[in-house]
Amino acid sequence: MTLSAIRRFCPRPLSASIAILALSLFSSAISLCVFSSSRDYADLDVLLVSDSVLSADDESRVDSLEAQIEDHEKDATFVEAVPLAMEVHQIVSRNYSGDHWRVIDARVHLEALEQVSKLPRSDQDEMASAYSSEDQAYASYAQGQYDEALVQYRKAYEIRLKYLGADHPDTAQSMQDTAMLLKVTGEYERAGQMYRDALEILREKLGPDHPDVGVMLSNPGTLDTSKSN
Repeated sequence: MTLSAIRRFCPRPLSASIAILALSLFSSAISLCVFSSSRDYADLDVLLVSDSVLSADDESRVDSLEAQIEDHEKDATFVEAVPLAMEVHQIVSRNYSGDHWRVIDARVHLEALEQVSKLPRSDQDEMASAYSSEDQAYASYAQGQYDEALVQYRKAYEIRLKYLGADHPDTAQSMQDTAMLLKVTGEYERAGQMYRDALEILREKLGPDHPDVGVMLSNPGTLDTSKSN
Protein backbone atom coordinates (compact mmCIF):
# COMPACT_ATOMS: atom_id res chain seq x y z
CA MET A 1 0.00 0.00 0.00
CA THR A 2 1.53 3.28 -1.11
CA LEU A 3 1.23 6.66 0.57
CA SER A 4 -0.77 8.01 -2.33
CA ALA A 5 -3.16 5.07 -2.14
CA ILE A 6 -3.71 5.69 1.56
CA ARG A 7 -4.39 9.34 0.89
CA ARG A 8 -6.93 8.48 -1.83
CA PHE A 9 -8.63 5.82 0.30
CA CYS A 10 -9.10 7.85 3.46
CA PRO A 11 -11.98 10.33 3.69
CA ARG A 12 -9.70 13.37 3.38
CA PRO A 13 -6.05 14.04 2.54
CA LEU A 14 -4.06 13.30 5.66
CA SER A 15 -0.66 14.61 6.62
CA ALA A 16 2.39 12.70 5.48
CA SER A 17 3.22 11.71 9.05
CA ILE A 18 -0.15 10.02 9.50
CA ALA A 19 0.08 8.32 6.12
CA ILE A 20 3.57 6.98 6.83
CA LEU A 21 2.45 5.96 10.31
CA ALA A 22 -0.19 3.82 8.63
CA LEU A 23 2.48 2.02 6.62
CA SER A 24 4.46 1.15 9.71
CA LEU A 25 1.71 0.46 12.25
CA PHE A 26 -1.22 -0.93 10.29
CA SER A 27 -1.70 -3.68 7.76
CA SER A 28 -3.95 -1.63 5.50
CA ALA A 29 -5.28 1.85 4.88
CA ILE A 30 -8.53 0.85 6.54
CA SER A 31 -6.82 0.82 9.91
CA LEU A 32 -5.79 4.43 9.45
CA CYS A 33 -9.34 5.58 8.83
CA VAL A 34 -10.66 4.01 12.05
CA PHE A 35 -10.12 6.44 14.87
CA SER A 36 -11.34 7.15 18.37
CA SER A 37 -12.52 10.65 19.16
CA SER A 38 -15.31 12.12 21.24
CA ARG A 39 -17.68 10.61 18.68
CA ASP A 40 -16.23 7.19 19.57
CA TYR A 41 -16.58 5.55 16.12
CA ALA A 42 -16.39 1.80 16.53
CA ASP A 43 -15.29 0.89 13.01
CA LEU A 44 -14.90 2.14 9.46
CA ASP A 45 -18.43 1.12 8.47
CA VAL A 46 -19.89 3.43 11.10
CA LEU A 47 -17.69 6.27 9.89
CA LEU A 48 -18.61 5.80 6.24
CA VAL A 49 -22.32 5.43 6.94
CA SER A 50 -22.30 8.57 9.07
CA ASP A 51 -20.66 10.50 6.22
CA SER A 52 -22.53 8.96 3.30
CA VAL A 53 -24.52 12.11 2.48
CA LEU A 54 -23.09 13.10 -0.88
CA SER A 55 -24.56 11.45 -3.93
CA ALA A 56 -22.26 9.33 -6.06
CA ASP A 57 -22.16 12.09 -8.66
CA ASP A 58 -21.30 14.75 -6.09
CA GLU A 59 -18.61 12.56 -4.52
CA SER A 60 -17.08 11.90 -7.92
CA ARG A 61 -17.17 15.60 -8.74
CA VAL A 62 -15.49 16.54 -5.46
CA ASP A 63 -12.76 13.95 -6.05
CA SER A 64 -12.15 15.33 -9.54
CA LEU A 65 -12.08 18.93 -8.32
CA GLU A 66 -9.67 18.14 -5.49
CA ALA A 67 -7.31 16.36 -7.89
CA GLN A 68 -7.35 19.42 -10.17
CA ILE A 69 -6.77 21.74 -7.22
CA GLU A 70 -3.75 19.71 -6.15
CA ASP A 71 -2.29 19.97 -9.65
CA HIS A 72 -2.75 23.76 -9.62
CA GLU A 73 -1.14 24.00 -6.19
CA LYS A 74 1.91 22.11 -7.38
CA ASP A 75 2.08 24.24 -10.54
CA ALA A 76 1.73 27.50 -8.56
CA THR A 77 -1.44 28.38 -10.48
CA PHE A 78 -3.39 29.22 -7.36
CA VAL A 79 -5.75 31.67 -9.07
CA GLU A 80 -7.09 28.85 -11.24
CA ALA A 81 -7.57 26.68 -8.16
CA VAL A 82 -9.82 29.17 -6.35
CA PRO A 83 -13.04 28.65 -8.38
CA LEU A 84 -12.57 24.89 -8.14
CA ALA A 85 -12.27 25.14 -4.36
CA MET A 86 -15.37 27.33 -4.31
CA GLU A 87 -17.30 24.61 -6.08
CA VAL A 88 -16.10 21.99 -3.59
CA HIS A 89 -17.22 24.23 -0.74
CA GLN A 90 -20.62 24.75 -2.38
CA ILE A 91 -21.16 21.02 -2.87
CA VAL A 92 -20.32 19.99 0.67
CA SER A 93 -22.10 22.99 2.20
CA ARG A 94 -25.42 22.06 0.65
CA ASN A 95 -25.11 18.49 1.93
CA TYR A 96 -23.65 18.94 5.42
CA SER A 97 -24.12 21.28 8.34
CA GLY A 98 -21.68 24.14 8.74
CA ASP A 99 -19.81 22.47 11.59
CA HIS A 100 -19.20 19.21 9.72
CA TRP A 101 -15.53 18.44 9.13
CA ARG A 102 -15.92 18.30 5.35
CA VAL A 103 -17.39 21.80 5.28
CA ILE A 104 -14.69 23.04 7.64
CA ASP A 105 -11.96 21.50 5.48
CA ALA A 106 -13.42 22.98 2.30
CA ARG A 107 -13.67 26.43 3.87
CA VAL A 108 -10.14 26.36 5.29
CA HIS A 109 -8.74 25.18 1.96
CA LEU A 110 -10.63 27.83 -0.01
CA GLU A 111 -9.49 30.61 2.30
CA ALA A 112 -5.86 29.48 2.03
CA LEU A 113 -6.02 29.39 -1.76
CA GLU A 114 -7.57 32.84 -1.89
CA GLN A 115 -4.84 34.14 0.41
CA VAL A 116 -1.98 32.60 -1.56
CA SER A 117 -3.46 33.61 -4.94
CA LYS A 118 -3.03 37.27 -3.96
CA LEU A 119 0.68 36.92 -3.21
CA PRO A 120 3.40 38.08 -5.62
CA ARG A 121 4.36 35.55 -8.27
CA SER A 122 7.67 34.68 -6.60
CA ASP A 123 5.91 33.97 -3.31
CA GLN A 124 3.39 31.71 -5.02
CA ASP A 125 6.26 29.79 -6.61
CA GLU A 126 7.85 29.35 -3.20
CA MET A 127 4.54 28.20 -1.72
CA ALA A 128 4.21 25.61 -4.49
CA SER A 129 7.71 24.34 -3.74
CA ALA A 130 6.42 23.03 -0.41
CA TYR A 131 4.69 20.25 -2.33
CA SER A 132 7.84 19.21 -4.17
CA SER A 133 9.70 19.25 -0.86
CA GLU A 134 7.11 16.87 0.58
CA ASP A 135 7.39 14.59 -2.44
CA GLN A 136 11.16 14.48 -1.96
CA ALA A 137 10.67 13.78 1.73
CA TYR A 138 8.34 10.84 0.98
CA ALA A 139 10.92 9.34 -1.37
CA SER A 140 13.78 9.86 1.07
CA TYR A 141 11.81 8.35 3.95
CA ALA A 142 10.90 5.29 1.88
CA GLN A 143 14.61 4.78 1.15
CA GLY A 144 15.57 5.11 4.79
CA GLN A 145 17.24 8.50 4.23
CA TYR A 146 15.73 10.04 7.33
CA ASP A 147 18.05 13.03 7.67
CA GLU A 148 17.27 14.16 4.13
CA ALA A 149 13.56 13.57 4.67
CA LEU A 150 13.73 15.76 7.77
CA VAL A 151 15.41 18.56 5.79
CA GLN A 152 12.62 18.49 3.21
CA TYR A 153 9.80 18.33 5.77
CA ARG A 154 11.31 21.26 7.63
CA LYS A 155 11.48 23.21 4.38
CA ALA A 156 7.78 22.59 3.68
CA TYR A 157 6.91 23.54 7.25
CA GLU A 158 8.88 26.79 7.11
CA ILE A 159 7.24 27.78 3.83
CA ARG A 160 3.72 27.21 5.18
CA LEU A 161 4.63 28.99 8.40
CA LYS A 162 5.81 31.97 6.36
CA TYR A 163 2.76 32.31 4.14
CA LEU A 164 -0.13 30.75 6.10
CA GLY A 165 0.90 31.55 9.65
CA ALA A 166 1.67 29.56 12.78
CA ASP A 167 -1.94 28.68 13.61
CA HIS A 168 -3.08 27.41 10.20
CA PRO A 169 -4.14 23.73 9.92
CA ASP A 170 -1.85 23.18 6.92
CA THR A 171 1.07 24.48 8.96
CA ALA A 172 0.06 22.10 11.74
CA GLN A 173 0.07 19.19 9.29
CA SER A 174 3.60 20.13 8.26
CA MET A 175 4.51 20.30 11.94
CA GLN A 176 3.34 16.69 12.31
CA ASP A 177 5.48 15.61 9.38
CA THR A 178 8.52 17.36 10.81
CA ALA A 179 7.86 15.96 14.28
CA MET A 180 7.66 12.43 12.91
CA LEU A 181 11.15 12.72 11.41
CA LEU A 182 12.52 14.42 14.51
CA LYS A 183 11.43 11.40 16.51
CA VAL A 184 12.83 8.98 13.94
CA THR A 185 16.18 10.76 14.11
CA GLY A 186 16.22 10.70 17.91
CA GLU A 187 15.07 14.22 18.80
CA TYR A 188 12.30 12.95 21.05
CA GLU A 189 11.58 15.98 23.18
CA ARG A 190 11.38 18.36 20.22
CA ALA A 191 9.20 15.87 18.37
CA GLY A 192 6.78 15.54 21.28
CA GLN A 193 6.45 19.29 21.66
CA MET A 194 5.77 19.77 17.95
CA TYR A 195 3.13 17.02 17.99
CA ARG A 196 1.41 18.64 20.97
CA ASP A 197 1.54 22.08 19.38
CA ALA A 198 0.10 20.70 16.13
CA LEU A 199 -2.67 18.92 18.02
CA GLU A 200 -3.69 22.12 19.79
CA ILE A 201 -3.82 24.04 16.49
CA LEU A 202 -5.96 21.36 14.88
CA ARG A 203 -8.29 21.24 17.87
CA GLU A 204 -8.74 25.00 17.84
CA LYS A 205 -9.06 25.52 14.10
CA LEU A 206 -10.86 22.32 13.03
CA GLY A 207 -12.68 21.30 16.20
CA PRO A 208 -12.20 18.45 18.68
CA ASP A 209 -14.28 15.99 16.63
CA HIS A 210 -12.30 16.43 13.42
CA PRO A 211 -10.80 13.20 11.99
CA ASP A 212 -7.27 14.62 12.00
CA VAL A 213 -7.57 15.26 15.73
CA GLY A 214 -9.01 11.80 16.26
CA VAL A 215 -6.17 10.14 14.37
CA MET A 216 -3.58 11.87 16.55
CA LEU A 217 -5.39 11.00 19.77
CA SER A 218 -5.89 7.39 18.72
CA ASN A 219 -2.09 7.01 18.39
CA PRO A 220 -0.80 8.30 21.72
CA GLY A 221 2.70 7.10 20.85
CA THR A 222 3.04 10.12 18.58
CA LEU A 223 2.71 12.38 21.61
CA ASP A 224 5.14 10.35 23.73
CA THR A 225 8.70 11.67 23.78
CA SER A 226 10.20 8.44 25.11
CA LYS A 227 12.60 6.50 22.92
CA SER A 228 10.73 3.23 23.30
CA ASN A 229 7.55 4.46 21.57
